[in-house]
Amino acid sequence: TDAGHHAWLVLRWRQDAHSAGGDVEALMALVARSMGVQQSELAREGFLYQQRLLLFSPHDPEAMMHAHIAGPAHMLWKRALHEAAEAAPGSNGLADIADLTFPSQLDGTLCRQAARGGTVDEEGVTLQNQDAREAYTAACHAWFAEIGHHH
Repeated sequence: TDAGHHAWLVLRWRQDAHSAGGDVEALMALVARSMGVQQSELAREGFLYQQRLLLFSPHDPEAMMHAHIAGPAHMLWKRALHEAAEAAPGSNGLADIADLTFPSQLDGTLCRQAARGGTVDEEGVTLQNQDAREAYTAACHAWFAEIGHHH
């Protein structure tokens, strides 16, 4: 299987939205709603409270691709974040809490870069600062640990 297929998707909530981090179910519901999918179609993969990260993936990537014309889960999520970035303040629940500068998914290349102290680049996505890099690295560790279990 192609690992990109099972890349985890990432929501990082902003520091000023700390109430968001208290309620994983509400976050998952918000993610599903903004992606236009059912919450049951998403699996929660990890919750890193200190890093303000929710990690999730499609339960069944194939089924999701067939169910949603818009494409695979990572495209739906990327589009949801893009829409949040364009939204008027207060009109988009995701925009109200999400750190829209943070990468939308875990990427093996960026994981390796971040681990080495780099802040580059999956299609121009940048880790804005040390804090973002550490958070991303923590998410990568969780992801690799999980992938390791499967292989």
